[in-house]
Amino acid sequence: MEKIILIKYGELSTKKDNKNFFINTLKENINKQITNIEISYDYGRMFIKCLNNDYEKVIKELQNIFGIHSIVLAYQSSSKELEDVKKNVIDLIKDIDFTTFKVETKRSDKNYPYKSPEISKIIGGVKHLRGDELIRNIGKGLQCHNGGKGDRQRNGYREKHRAEKYQQKGNQ
Repeated sequence: MEKIILIKYGELSTKKDNKNFFINTLKENINKQITNIEISYDYGRMFIKCLNNDYEKVIKELQNIFGIHSIVLAYQSSSKELEDVKKNVIDLIKDIDFTTFKVETKRSDKNYPYKSPEISKIIGGVKHLRGDELIRNIGKGLQCHNGGKGDRQRNGYREKHRAEKYQQKGNQ
């Protein structure tokens, strides 16, 4: 798997006829400010490969560019086989210490035989052996949440807490 930076540009993709203009302007602004990168994009997101592997520096510089909604360090797999992706995920997280995790999937290939929620469940290990497969493979005592009512309530609390924090930050 290859490390990349995933940029979401939110409202730029809602500008109808001017969408390509805004996306190209964002791409040019990024290229002006940051060197040693390759940029590609599709609907709603951009992908940046760091040619010098200095991802922390690039992420820090991206935070100062107008028009970026969010920045995510991600990994791109050349294989579309779910078993290969699962093995790659296990390799990525086996040395990380955590108690919960969540897998979110967005398919760029809508003809793929699985829907996004199914992929998330398979990769997260929820669909197989009631969530124990991935946990057993990495040997950690993890809690795997399946997006039930409790998760929605916790997420609602988190969103409310973030909004309150943001308002406090803006008033200072």
